[in-house]
Amino acid sequence: CPPPALNSVAALSIVGVREGDRLRRPAASQASLRLTLNALGGDGRRWWFLNGTPLGDSGHQEALNTTLEQPGRYELSVLDESGQTARVEFSVVE
Repeated sequence: CPPPALNSVAALSIVGVREGDRLRRPAASQASLRLTLNALGGDGRRWWFLNGTPLGDSGHQEALNTTLEQPGRYELSVLDESGQTARVEFSVVE
């Protein structure tokens, strides 16, 4: 038997917010902070979580749009069909 093929899928990573980012709403605005999130690498569908709560899902090349209403610390994570995960921690400040 030939050896099993090595997984050639690139590591999953989050695009749209970076580890340690301190995000703020536009000056003098009370509007929610809008984020467009995407993931590079990985395989198949993605499931997104914010502070452990399901946020939504997206296709392989699709973005996920979300809004953040409150200041505070957040943990964003994503899981793909191959079981890979990625996560970033960031904060929203006044």
